[in-house]
Amino acid sequence: MFAAAAARAARPLACAGLLPAAYLTRKDEQARCLERRLADAYHLLEPERPLGVGGHGVVFPGVNKSSGEIMAIKQVSKKHLPPEALKRLGKRVKEEATLLRVAGEHRSVCSYKELFEGDDAWYIVTELARGGELFDRLVERGAYSPAGAAGVMRELVDAVAYLHQMGIAHLDLKPENVLLKSDETDASDVRLVDFGSARFVGPSTENGEELRTRGAAGATPAYAAPEVLRGDAFDASADLWSLGVILYLLLTGTHPFDARNDADDAEVTRRVLAGADAAGAFKGAAWARVPSAARPLVKRLLADRPSDRPAAAEVLAHAWLQDPTRGEGFRDKAAAKAASDALREFHLGRRRFKAMLLAVMVGYADQALARERGAGTAQLGSRRAAMDVFDSDNNGYVTTEDIKRVARLLGDELDEADTRQMLRSVARPGDDVLKVPKERLRHMLPPLYPAHSLRRGDLVFSAGETDPAFYILLDGDVLISHSFLLRPRSGFASKSGRELSLGLHRLRTGESFGETELLEGVRPRASTATCASTSCALLAVPGHLFQLLGDVFTGVRGPIQDQAAARCRGLVWSWASALAAQPDGGQASRTSMTAGSVAWANMEYADTDVKAKSPRDTSKQDQFVVVEDGVVEVDVLDTKTNRRHTHTLWPKDFVYCNERPGAHPLDSAGQFASTVVLALRPVTAAQLTLVHGDVFSQAMSQPSMQQVNTYLVEQFRGEVETVSKKGRIPTHDLVARNGEAL
Repeated sequence: MFAAAAARAARPLACAGLLPAAYLTRKDEQARCLERRLADAYHLLEPERPLGVGGHGVVFPGVNKSSGEIMAIKQVSKKHLPPEALKRLGKRVKEEATLLRVAGEHRSVCSYKELFEGDDAWYIVTELARGGELFDRLVERGAYSPAGAAGVMRELVDAVAYLHQMGIAHLDLKPENVLLKSDETDASDVRLVDFGSARFVGPSTENGEELRTRGAAGATPAYAAPEVLRGDAFDASADLWSLGVILYLLLTGTHPFDARNDADDAEVTRRVLAGADAAGAFKGAAWARVPSAARPLVKRLLADRPSDRPAAAEVLAHAWLQDPTRGEGFRDKAAAKAASDALREFHLGRRRFKAMLLAVMVGYADQALARERGAGTAQLGSRRAAMDVFDSDNNGYVTTEDIKRVARLLGDELDEADTRQMLRSVARPGDDVLKVPKERLRHMLPPLYPAHSLRRGDLVFSAGETDPAFYILLDGDVLISHSFLLRPRSGFASKSGRELSLGLHRLRTGESFGETELLEGVRPRASTATCASTSCALLAVPGHLFQLLGDVFTGVRGPIQDQAAARCRGLVWSWASALAAQPDGGQASRTSMTAGSVAWANMEYADTDVKAKSPRDTSKQDQFVVVEDGVVEVDVLDTKTNRRHTHTLWPKDFVYCNERPGAHPLDSAGQFASTVVLALRPVTAAQLTLVHGDVFSQAMSQPSMQQVNTYLVEQFRGEVETVSKKGRIPTHDLVARNGEAL
């Protein structure tokens, strides 16, 4: 079967000398192919800032010049190698490319594109998985079920079964090498990566005997099979051991040979060689979390003798993977939560470091650093500058006190246990438990790279498109704008109308944008971002990394939420003001009110004296009201409890005055459906913009506006306890009618 796959791959691989020239149709084709250079086909994005660095090479993002598709380009250097070593490495690179060409035909393996050879390096081009690590996604989403673990394992085992069928052993299966296709895909859309340790170990085409190899093959000790660690001959069954470790992690949240996540490679190796039973993997609280129907499978996968492990195809057909609801314990929510909590703990140290580094890199510590040092970070997006922030005394080490200090810069407090956990997540054998070399931080987070420089008028993103990135403006100005479709009030059902365009705000160097649609998951853009200066340079933070900012540190999420809320409110305020300025004046109007007057009254629920003071032309219908100038009090009634309270509106605040209870445009989820506005009462002379309720409802129903509703809910309609429980950002404190705090 491998021979057939190789034949299909012949023409593209021959250009890199991967297969014999006999596969070529013309003698001169090989020479012509070898003349083709990487630069002819791809543009490297910021080659000085790779996506990842490992023992097998450096990976960069690159753009295909023909299709515009972003790829992963792995560079394997030829420099400083003696002739024999260079020859061996060249053979290994070409073997890896051949492996990838065959393996990449499976949906769960990053697909192979092509191989280039230059004077100084080889370049392997593959599909780019942009969704981050699988385990990070699982940790982000909290508790999961054994059924969820089974779904993930089915995808992994299916891919491994295909590899083994094609005669390939991966030999470095571990959580870090299981990525998600993109930010938008769910946790089952995985991609296996890093075939630097992979080998052909399948059936030989000569005598049908199983090919076996020797040596550790660069595998990671925590996930390597005993025979690999011993240096014995091994075959594809080594991958089944690694799958057993991953399944154990998914079901228990702990590593079978490093339950406390504090053992170095030497200790993990000793425990693996002693066996899972001796390591205590099959007893205790962690093992109790494993569903009974899955336990025999886990034990067989972690069998010391390769012959005792099941084949990948057998695992795929296992009854528990096919139906994870079998057996006792699958409905045990407490066990599922315990596994989830343990998995979170297993990854938390590393995630905290990633989040902290990223927060410093994108500028969330700048103000605090300015107060501490008189200046912020040296350069946005620089890992080096972020590492220097941790190492404040420039001694080359990061200590627990350094971590606590940076956490305080970001608005959080960490205790000694938290900081030690973080240090252990980056430490290596021989490192001091209280400090680690600063260079250990370099590989915690992939470098951020600016997008291509933009020119005036170029789009960063446009309204309606899905763009899973958060941006930092490194240089230049960006204009955020929004467009609405205005329809006549008599023809809301029509799709025709005229466009109302708003230039919302102009961003300057150092400001961030794009967070609004990412805080609640990736959603279509509500606004358009355009380069508004001669040139612009942007730092793009992938969506899965952006989620780290708020998921780990509340002190960072707060300012991000505040910024998103302020911009959404600014969008609605600008829309209402622009609508009132339209010449026809049929959809909104401006009015000036004196202190002590009534700007709007609820004709069903308000007191009689309040109704008598209200303008008759606006008080018989819902109105969206923006305070342009002055101070206004809004009286709110909860029709269920008959409780009243008063809230103060300041310039640029707004309220939806609803006559009857029920969901409305600023409370589409019905969170405060039992409340109505009783009256609007200017405390000072005030200028208001009033928009007809049906006009406002129609505008908020447009796709580009639906995602901003989250930030516009009028929390003041609830009681103080409701606001604090929800963790929302209240606009102002609540005030009772008698002036006392509620």
